[in-house]
Amino acid sequence: MEPFLYLTLLVSGFYTPSSCLHQFHLINNSMNWTDAQSYCRAQYTDLATVDDMVDLNRLITTLNYYKNWFWIGLKKGDSMKWQWSLADRRFYREGETEFRNWDTGTPQNGNCAFMSTAGLWNNTSCDDQHHFICYDGKQSTNLTYVLIQEKKTWRDAQSYCRQNHTDLVSVRNQTENTEIDQKISLRGLPVWIGLFQDYWRWSDQNKERNKLKEQGVTCRHQTDMEKAARWEGLQ
Repeated sequence: MEPFLYLTLLVSGFYTPSSCLHQFHLINNSMNWTDAQSYCRAQYTDLATVDDMVDLNRLITTLNYYKNWFWIGLKKGDSMKWQWSLADRRFYREGETEFRNWDTGTPQNGNCAFMSTAGLWNNTSCDDQHHFICYDGKQSTNLTYVLIQEKKTWRDAQSYCRQNHTDLVSVRNQTENTEIDQKISLRGLPVWIGLFQDYWRWSDQNKERNKLKEQGVTCRHQTDMEKAARWEGLQ
């Protein structure tokens, strides 16, 4: 069997919107995931974390023609946790990732969240179809919240927002919740927002990540960086 290789992630103590301070280091030693995690924490900061497509593309560039498999820092946890589709930690102030406005008796069944009347949140199956709100953070547009009056599943809505705007909307505080509610209230539409839950956690324990993942596996390794199409897992 080919030896497993892994990446470490060296992160500075702060982030600024204009710069990405991640540094990736390839360590040419064969270890299991737990030992790799311990090594990275002792020698660097942690196993590699990939926040977004910018990080992923930098990772592809860094490894370019490298063909073997290697560990990254994504691991399946014991319980599901709510998190935002827009993963960039620079987008959130302290405590904003934890803001919730659940309706009475929710959340219950379902891994994806939508906003209904009065700005209250509910959760349901991600395969249901709803209208949705995209967040557009591009400097070239004044449309921060974009209502899409076309019904899609949560994943399809997420893909649409990422291709055409920035991402499904994150709701960071009550002010934003009210603004979004006002946008949809006249139409009486329930809309997908960017909140979802799953089991996956990054080793560095930051709570919001864009995981680009496949379901049902425990630890992650990456292979074939020229294609960079998917992350595979091992039980």
